[in-house]
Formats: sequence, structure tokens, C-alpha cells
Amino acid sequence: MIFRTPLSETETARAAAVLRSWLDDKSSIVKTSAMHGLAGLTRWDKSMLPEVLDMLRVLSRSGTPAMRARGRILLKRMEGGKELPVVTGPLEI
Repeated sequence: MIFRTPLSETETARAAAVLRSWLDDKSSIVKTSAMHGLAGLTRWDKSMLPEVLDMLRVLSRSGTPAMRARGRILLKRMEGGKELPVVTGPLEI
């Protein structure tokens, strides 16, 4: 959810540092969410794109099944030049 909010350069760097640390968590769900969050942060800091793409490529081959699947989805979207979807209005339940 962090990448759905406009962030300053400092806020983006801080969020990315936290998400990178989560890639070392023992939980597959936490790691998969961290991957998605880092991919989304490239929306606010394009300079992160090469690092994040490399990370996704590695984890798409070596991670858990959930990480590999999410990595493939994110890579397909990001390498195709499409941004990740961002909710701009209130969520309808």
C-alpha cells in the first residue's frame, strides 16, 4: 500500500530501505509483499528501476513459488512499460 501514496524522495528512500529488509524475513507472504512494494516505489523514484528489475529477476528464479509467480507478473508488467495500478479514489467495498 505504501506505493499508492505520493512520496517525497526521502520518504521513498526510507520506505525502500524497510522493504529491502523485509526480503530477509522468513515469511513468504512478507517477502512477496516487499517485492510488490519495491516494484511500486519505482513509480516515485525511477532511479530504483534497474535495481528492482534485477531483484525481481533473481527472486523469480530462486524464491518461493509465491515469489516466483509475483515476480513474473511484476516483470511482465514493468518490462512492458506499464505502471502498476494505483487506486486514486476511495475504495468501494
